[in-house]
Amino acid sequence: MSAISYGQLGISNAETLVNNTTTSAQQNPAVAQDTAGRYVVVWESEDQDGDGFGIYAEIYNADHTVRVSEFQINTNDQTEDQRHPDVAMDVNGNFCVVWQSNHDDVLYDREWDVYRKIYDIDGVQIAARSRVNSTTTRSQQRPTVAMNENYVVVAYKSQFGTDAYSVRGRFYDATTGAALQSPFDVMTNSGDHVAHVDVTIDDAGLALFVWQADNLDGDRNGIFASGYQQPNTQVFSEVQVNTTTAGNQQEPAVASDSAGNAMVVWSSFGQDGDHYGVYSRLMTTSGSFSGSEVIVNSTTADSQDHPRVEASREGNKFVVTWTDETAAGDGGQGVMARLYEAGTFQGSDELINTTTNGKQMLSDVSFGSESYDPIIAWQGGNRKDASSGSDNDDFGVYVAAASVADTTPPTPVCQNITVYLDGTGNATVNPIDVDGGSTDNIGVTNYSFWSSSGAYTCADVGTNSVVLIVEDAAGNSAACGATITVLDTVAPTAVCQNLTIYLDGAGNATILAGDVDAGSADNCSISSYAISQSSFTCTDAGANNVTLTVTDASGNIGSCNATVTVVDSVTPTVVCQNLTIYLDGAGNATITGADLDAGSSDNCTGSLTYTPSQSSFTCADIGTNNVTLTVTDPGGNSGACSATVTVLDSVTPTAVCQNITVYLDGSGNASITAADVDGGSTDNCGTPTLGINVSSFTCANVGANTVTLTATDGSGNVGSCTATVTVVDSISPTAACQNITVYLDGAGNATFTAADIDNGSTDNCGTPTLTASQTVFTCADAGTNNVTLTVTDASGNSAACVAVVTIADTTSPIASCQNLTVYLDGTGNASITTGDVDNGSSDNCGIASLALSQSAFTCADAGANTVTLTVADAAGNIDACTATVTVIDSVTPTAVCQDITVYLDGTGNASITANNVDGGSTDNCGTPTLGVDVSAFTCSNVGANTVTLTATDASGNVGSCTATVTVLDTLAPTASCQDITVYLDGAGNVTITGADIDNGSTDN
Repeated sequence: MSAISYGQLGISNAETLVNNTTTSAQQNPAVAQDTAGRYVVVWESEDQDGDGFGIYAEIYNADHTVRVSEFQINTNDQTEDQRHPDVAMDVNGNFCVVWQSNHDDVLYDREWDVYRKIYDIDGVQIAARSRVNSTTTRSQQRPTVAMNENYVVVAYKSQFGTDAYSVRGRFYDATTGAALQSPFDVMTNSGDHVAHVDVTIDDAGLALFVWQADNLDGDRNGIFASGYQQPNTQVFSEVQVNTTTAGNQQEPAVASDSAGNAMVVWSSFGQDGDHYGVYSRLMTTSGSFSGSEVIVNSTTADSQDHPRVEASREGNKFVVTWTDETAAGDGGQGVMARLYEAGTFQGSDELINTTTNGKQMLSDVSFGSESYDPIIAWQGGNRKDASSGSDNDDFGVYVAAASVADTTPPTPVCQNITVYLDGTGNATVNPIDVDGGSTDNIGVTNYSFWSSSGAYTCADVGTNSVVLIVEDAAGNSAACGATITVLDTVAPTAVCQNLTIYLDGAGNATILAGDVDAGSADNCSISSYAISQSSFTCTDAGANNVTLTVTDASGNIGSCNATVTVVDSVTPTVVCQNLTIYLDGAGNATITGADLDAGSSDNCTGSLTYTPSQSSFTCADIGTNNVTLTVTDPGGNSGACSATVTVLDSVTPTAVCQNITVYLDGSGNASITAADVDGGSTDNCGTPTLGINVSSFTCANVGANTVTLTATDGSGNVGSCTATVTVVDSISPTAACQNITVYLDGAGNATFTAADIDNGSTDNCGTPTLTASQTVFTCADAGTNNVTLTVTDASGNSAACVAVVTIADTTSPIASCQNLTVYLDGTGNASITTGDVDNGSSDNCGIASLALSQSAFTCADAGANTVTLTVADAAGNIDACTATVTVIDSVTPTAVCQDITVYLDGTGNASITANNVDGGSTDNCGTPTLGVDVSAFTCSNVGANTVTLTATDASGNVGSCTATVTVLDTLAPTASCQDITVYLDGAGNVTITGADIDNGSTDN
């Protein structure tokens, strides 16, 4: 046994031939291992069961010795073929075998069916052979199985059409083999060419199914997965595993640890650069992916295919195996393996088979626990070649164990700890107690101290240094230091006894800690005793709780309580004093014994009880009263004396007032009595006598008046309160009006006062207040207006009358003019409005109208014109002003040209006038004056000439246009010739010009 760890895989137990029967082919092996390192290998064997292939198994112990020799699985089906077995084992060694069979059974139709059978680690059958598929039409084949302590899950591909397949699954009870439900569809996209189904299950019963399907990832074969929870609840629907889709991705396998961490592996064509390579991707049984796909094989030459994977139960370690086309070294195939741990594939590809002759292929791997080596099985040899394998006949089944050598020492991590002595003063520390998380690649197996027993006593209280040695299973060790602090936290056991003591003559008593200690103890010795109270006085008379505190050398404290009873037996000395007391508002008075005490004393001052013979008094007790005072101390000792208590009534009667209203009579007078304002006055000792300070009122008192009510009791105590006596005058004044006329001012406003329209209004209680309904008027009020005069007296009584107020406007408007310039239009006309001339004319009440003496102008008015603006208001008042309106013609004449042609005369000259090129020029104010810039032409002007025509009006405005004057010369020249003589040159040629024969030709 050598636990798997980081690093390069090696071989811990070399290849062993599994099959005892070597005749014909033994092939397609599967292997499963439990957590105790025991394992089972299953395979198909040709002709061994008498007809075609049969299924066989052999069980091994953890030390690779045979536990149960080769035995047949398909004991019920010995005709036809039983093929493609798979096996799964739980942690206890129980295992389930599945296979496909085309056994001739009348219940079936000679198509392939899937079966399962369950055994214990000793090969004893737990559950008999049972058909997995419920559908028997067409083929159900290529089964695979996974298992935990509670469940078995079987997956297989199911044919439902001529070339159409689906993936199906079924759960079983692992202990009884009972089916938990009917087969269910795993795929959601069933289609053609489904192959290489695999399944895994975690401890929670989550099963992860994977398969190869064609035409679903966009380019030929792809890898797909889905998850189900027993009984058949879908955890996640079908997902694509491979992210690279070019070419074929095929032959998937999957494995998961107990927690559901899973790895899917498959072969992918061309992705590693040369034929098939093996790729992996991490996911969970709940359907989430961790990272992208990763290549497994470090050697990429030729093909690496048929991968298998298994996970350690402890988690996050996977072993992947595959077939390498050239790894055997002789051109044949070989079985390779590689370890995945700590997030990566460790080392390089490891060749598992030692026999390289023939083909070593179609491996399977199992990894039951990290405490044991993973087991790898495969088939070796050549088909129908008796000399190709080490079993000397066709294929054989082989098994080997893989391991990694460990030379890495642990990484020790110490932690300082504190230990506590027990009740006997002892403490023990185990080496693992100071381990702070030491680690090792294969796990720490032993912890020990160097030169320390780990036993501590009271003598070790404080800090102690230790060295921790950490060892792994391979014997590697390392050490670290730690500090062990030994503490004594056990409190001493305090034991107390109760005590009675007596106060002395001064009222004091004392005790020692030893007086209440009854045998206190500690695990490491007591260093001091203390009590919470050692001195007692009169205030402590009676039972007192005293705490005894016991402290050891480590400062631990124990305590207990004792009752210390303090006794006082001295009689007090009683002294009385006379007392005067006063009845309260209810006619009562009370006293206490302390009120009569004049300095009674006791050895325990402050703890005396004073009791009078009478403590309550009423109005009937007014005067002197004899009272006896009894004084008692806490010990029950008592004495007495007499005192005189004088009872007095000093409580003022409670005067209660009420507010009233009285009305002046016809003469302006009113009167009241004390009873009128009394609201229920009272006294603690009877009915009081009432009186008021004011009883008569006149017009001068109209409104609120404060009246004082007095209440006097039999003891001469006087109480008072105030009431508000409201005197009301309800007689209205007499209103008298007169009409008036007022004039608007320059701003258009007019005002008057209420007195202006009063005609002698009066009131019985003085001069009233006058108010007019309107005193401010504007232009809008011009004419007659009704105004109400309201006459109000001091009491708010009022009367009214109406006066006619006439508003008049006699102010003329103010006319304001401004001069103006206007321009004649194209027709020789111009017009203005009053607003053009008005320069802000105004009126106190607004302008009603504006008028102009002239508003239309023509060419005849060109120049300055005087215009009058007349302004009138609504009242008929008018004013006027004049403005100068300057009329200007600024319109340019419209010059219109026409093109003409002229001919030179015999002297070579021609001339034109402005009228020759005028095409109808016009102006808004009459006919313009015309002119041209060029009027004479000579031979030099023959052709087209541009002439400008100008049109000028009476106001000096000028317009222009251009005309083309074409000058033509139509007179022929006069030709004159002369005879000449010329001579040939040496070449027999001669040249002349026109000038040589001209004799003075002329032209105009």
